[in-house]
Amino acid sequence: MIERAAAKLGIAPFIQGRDYDGYPQNGRLVYQDEAGLLDLPPPALAGHHQFDNAALAIAAARHFGLPVSEADFATGLRIVVWPARIQPLLGLLRDILPASSELWLDGAHNAHGAAALARALEDMNAARPAPLVLIIGMMNTRGPDDFLEAFRPLSPKVLTLDIPGEANAHPASFIAAEGRKAGFDATACRALVPALQAAARIDGARVVICGSLYLGGYVLARNGTPPD
Repeated sequence: MIERAAAKLGIAPFIQGRDYDGYPQNGRLVYQDEAGLLDLPPPALAGHHQFDNAALAIAAARHFGLPVSEADFATGLRIVVWPARIQPLLGLLRDILPASSELWLDGAHNAHGAAALARALEDMNAARPAPLVLIIGMMNTRGPDDFLEAFRPLSPKVLTLDIPGEANAHPASFIAAEGRKAGFDATACRALVPALQAAARIDGARVVICGSLYLGGYVLARNGTPPD
């Protein structure tokens, strides 16, 4: 579809795997295009998909001749911060969980984002197995069943939320009902803190809040204020 649209506009697309490539190798990011090869540090952001994102950014900078050096790329990869992208949470909300649990926040809100998040969680589970709890709030432009499908191999416990202040969000009860129809263990919660308290009953859980960037913003704001 993108190639057809580009052809109509007379634009030659610049395609990963053909015009440039970037991939993990020996704990590094290897990037290559017709101008040469770069051996760079891995992205500071978690998840295999961040190698693709980093390669795309490097490709754009090099393709358009921006004044960015190899050292600049390396520095950017080391210090990059992207809130609500497989972000480990510390602070007041994390303190609701037992010390043995983890708390993560990710803005994944569609099937593609869910697949990227699920792959990262599979990698985490390979390194340290842990029961998975998803705390999900979603806008009504997305389908809960499509979103949840990526997590099926991980057999998560699903807790659902309304997104405060968002009239166009799915009700928590709807998300939970759709999850149960799809075969997930899903329960609606009245708010974020009760959801975390429910997750706290699963000792050693990997708890991931996801489903919406609107929810991500709310969670980041709440993490700096005392929970109700």
